[in-house]
Amino acid sequence: MVLERAELSDAVRRVSQLADQRSHAVKLAVSTEGVEISASSPEYGEAKETIDKDYKGDNIAIGFNSSYMLDFLAAAADGPISIELKDEQSAGQMRPSPTKAIATATSSCPCASDFSLLQPFRRFEITICDMQTLV
Repeated sequence: MVLERAELSDAVRRVSQLADQRSHAVKLAVSTEGVEISASSPEYGEAKETIDKDYKGDNIAIGFNSSYMLDFLAAAADGPISIELKDEQSAGQMRPSPTKAIATATSSCPCASDFSLLQPFRRFEITICDMQTLV
């Protein structure tokens, strides 16, 4: 799926404010209705944001460390970001979308071919109200 870098970065940044302070976990739930990004902690409460996006495929709910996501998004060039998810247990990839990478590959932008490999939380049996279940 392809999302705009600024939109994804802003949503993750806002939601991560309420993420657990140890894990910095945010949950991405991808469905036909779009991408829901959520986080919660017992101390601060919960947050949810939805990015409308057409998606065809199986629903996926996967957790990532928001700090790692934001590090990549801060370094990436403006424009579309491709998020590649296989399943809930496999690593995900974020990279500038192929069309953006092709357009900038000849420029001096070093990030044109860069990508980020994000390891999911192994046991992401988390409901929005119980982020402490992380192991």
